[in-house]
Amino acid sequence: MKKILSVIFSIVIALELICSLCLVSSAAVQTEDIKKTRLGNTDTYYSFNAAEKTLTISGKGATPDFVNSNNSQPWYLWRSNGSIQHVVVEEGITSLGNYFFYYVSAEDFKLPSTLNLLGRYSMSGVNSLKTFSFPDNLSVIGDYALYYSVNLESAVIPSSVTKIGISAFENCISLNSVSFEDMYSNLAIGRRAFFACANLKSITIPKRASLSSYSLGFYSESRGSVYKDFVMNVYRDSPAYAYAVKNIVNYNIISEMEIKEGQSIECEYYGDSVGMDMVFDFTPVENGNYIFYSSGKVDVDCSLTDGNENELAFHADNSLDDLNFTVECYLKAGETYYYTVKSIMSTGGFTVSLYPLDIESIDFNIDIELSCNDNTDGVFDILPLIEGSEIKILYKTGFSEIIRFTNNMKYFDKTVSYTDNQNNGKWLCGSHTGTISVGEYSKSFSITIIHSYTSVVIPPSLQNEGYTEYTCSHCNDSYKTDFVNRTGVLVSGRVVLMESPDGSHPHNFPIVNAVVSVDGVDMDETDINGKFEFYALSDSSRICISSEFAVDRTFEFAYDENLENRLGDISFFHYDYNADGYVNAKDFALVRSVYGKYPKEEYNRYIKIDYNQDGVIDYSDFKYARNFFAYGKIAESIYD
Repeated sequence: MKKILSVIFSIVIALELICSLCLVSSAAVQTEDIKKTRLGNTDTYYSFNAAEKTLTISGKGATPDFVNSNNSQPWYLWRSNGSIQHVVVEEGITSLGNYFFYYVSAEDFKLPSTLNLLGRYSMSGVNSLKTFSFPDNLSVIGDYALYYSVNLESAVIPSSVTKIGISAFENCISLNSVSFEDMYSNLAIGRRAFFACANLKSITIPKRASLSSYSLGFYSESRGSVYKDFVMNVYRDSPAYAYAVKNIVNYNIISEMEIKEGQSIECEYYGDSVGMDMVFDFTPVENGNYIFYSSGKVDVDCSLTDGNENELAFHADNSLDDLNFTVECYLKAGETYYYTVKSIMSTGGFTVSLYPLDIESIDFNIDIELSCNDNTDGVFDILPLIEGSEIKILYKTGFSEIIRFTNNMKYFDKTVSYTDNQNNGKWLCGSHTGTISVGEYSKSFSITIIHSYTSVVIPPSLQNEGYTEYTCSHCNDSYKTDFVNRTGVLVSGRVVLMESPDGSHPHNFPIVNAVVSVDGVDMDETDINGKFEFYALSDSSRICISSEFAVDRTFEFAYDENLENRLGDISFFHYDYNADGYVNAKDFALVRSVYGKYPKEEYNRYIKIDYNQDGVIDYSDFKYARNFFAYGKIAESIYD
């Protein structure tokens, strides 16, 4: 029943194609330009140049899916009447949706390198082309993608293609040549992919390609009929061989395969192929040293020859102790070399790999950031963070390969490893360097250790700002922020000798060791220059200046807003040396008792009355005392 339904379905599709051709062939030729127009809700667009008969697809990403209808495909009415001779799909387009170019008859199609998918029926019925160039990065040729493209004669499948969908080339009746760029590609060929291709007489199938029912060689599914003159070229240890045997399709066993730089090919000897040579041919693009390397479960002899059959290297590997083998040689660009493996009466599998030997450099993109708390006993464990990172190996031949990092792994004869300088001392916060090496080739990368701060709030005091201080628990780095104004206001001034009861002080003789207090609390003493400075609460208002030789001077004070209160020079009565309340001969006698230059050890005692700071306590220091004699006992009122 399934076979009957399948036949009916094929007939319906064929009738649909014929009807579509009849409907559009009589449509009017498109003679007007079409400006850039958006396709559905996508970021893709189409435009048409009538003079050049060119349909252009532009934008980014996937185009929308269509159906075979004038209400869906924008160029439906003029797709096959000669209006379109050229199709250009610009870079940035990643896939062509279903029915996108269905039955578009153009002389050529230019597809972008960004294209990775041909959708269902996307190029079906394109009967104007004999050859078709698939872009190198194409991954999927979708179901019915080129179905019924009856004039297509040849197709080259890029190595990037991993899937050829159901009926992708079915009924391409002129197709006579299909080749694959990579004979070791991991490719899935769908059901009826090359079904009913009458002129396809021979095809060589990649070694790892899988095939589905009626993938190729059949012209009748209902009867299981195979083209009698059709031949498959297959490898003995391949799924294609099993397909040919199962479906009774003519086949030839092949034993030669192209191998490419960086490629590893798995092979196996069976009982009926033990005596068969397996040949791997290679044509280098650049001069250089190369190595053929393999391991496995079969004993072999292997040799390398040039195009003139001159043997360049030989390795007899028939030891049960070591089944690996290597052949190294300098090869010239453009010449083809043949690497031949022969089983020594042994069955089993082995893998052949081909690599250049001379590394140019290594490269990777690793960026490590760690909290300083991530250390264990002061050591930061970097290896788990870079495990599995991509390391690009660039060879002098231009070939490159990406490997996944594992410390101390073997990459052929080279060790892949990580090092840093933590053994030389504790890593503090900041930038450090790690190094990855592949053999003697290395590259460094940056490792950043980020501070981990704890905070302490310092409250404001009378004279100091408050703030929050952050300190790193690992390296003690610190900084301050969130500053708060101090609670006190700055008060400063200078106390000088009052030379007359009116408070004048023209000579500004400093008063030393006078005590300055605020609201009864001593805040500072004047220094040798008579100066004082202190912080007080902003609501303080009463300042008192006192000394053992004078009447206290007290006054109210209003603070300004800028918190800096410079009182300037404050005159202070300072002649009552015996502190009896009078300025008289007793005070004069006290001055005489210390007449002359005072010794150094007496400085702190007598400096108090050396007003003119000449180093001598004498009558000159008592000079202005007479200005106060007539006043009798000194009262605070004289300050007013």
